[in-house]
Amino acid sequence: MGYTRQRGGITYAPALLTPYAEGCSMYREVPEGFQAVVEEHGSFIGLWEPGFHWAMPWVQVAYLVPHQHIVFETPVKQCPTQDDMFVEIDVTLVFRIEHDNREQ
Repeated sequence: MGYTRQRGGITYAPALLTPYAEGCSMYREVPEGFQAVVEEHGSFIGLWEPGFHWAMPWVQVAYLVPHQHIVFETPVKQCPTQDDMFVEIDVTLVFRIEHDNREQ
């Protein structure tokens, strides 16, 4: 389960996925490698691990958050500096979305 898009030789992949709505089904499936953000009437009620989960129809999976690290690369060509010099910069970010375990 994944979605990527290519534009200008660069592959784009979203950090969060929005799952397909199952209608009035009484169960939801969270794919392996993801964690689900679960809402009831738009309010956060919890996180689900991969597997099958029984839930009422008004309980929805809002987002699927991947467990893997996400790589974001972007080249910047001919970036001007403060003293009118041009440099080439290649930026690579590697990040992972994690649950905040602090008490609120």
